[in-house]
Amino acid sequence: MGILDKLFGAIKTAADQAKKEIATAANALEGAAGKLEDAVEDECIGLDTAMQQSSGGAGRGGKGYWDKVPAEPNQYNSGLGYREYFELIFRESFPEYDLSFEEAESHPSTIVTFTNAGAKALVVELMSEKTSAKMLRWRCENEGVPYLRFYYDHWGWWNEKGYVIERASKALGE
Repeated sequence: MGILDKLFGAIKTAADQAKKEIATAANALEGAAGKLEDAVEDECIGLDTAMQQSSGGAGRGGKGYWDKVPAEPNQYNSGLGYREYFELIFRESFPEYDLSFEEAESHPSTIVTFTNAGAKALVVELMSEKTSAKMLRWRCENEGVPYLRFYYDHWGWWNEKGYVIERASKALGE
């Protein structure tokens, strides 16, 4: 066996060992990411429980609030999909604004832009609780445009009609 054969053999052995170590590290990272995701979910459940217990039964988040759909019109008892629900509220409650709806490119969300006389007045992002995108919020802050976010799939956040109108009105300065 020549020197080159021995050298290539050593390189192949080192490469095989490196592949095994990389695979082991990747598995460890994957496991750690899963544990972190579980811990975050547990923490969120804990926060929901703490809010429920500390509210003492008064107002939004009161005793039983998280357990059953409230009687007030909301996203879950409207019979509409989330986008149609928010569009109906926005068009009925803010007829002086033009609305445009677009799907975000980088993550699953719907972006609603309120304009008045061609000027951007408010950006509302309708997104899944599983999404942690912050780019649109940052961009709106830099442009000086109010930004709101509503999660359409977080149990216990009912998006009652009055709540949606109140938040949008405040953001629009009304």
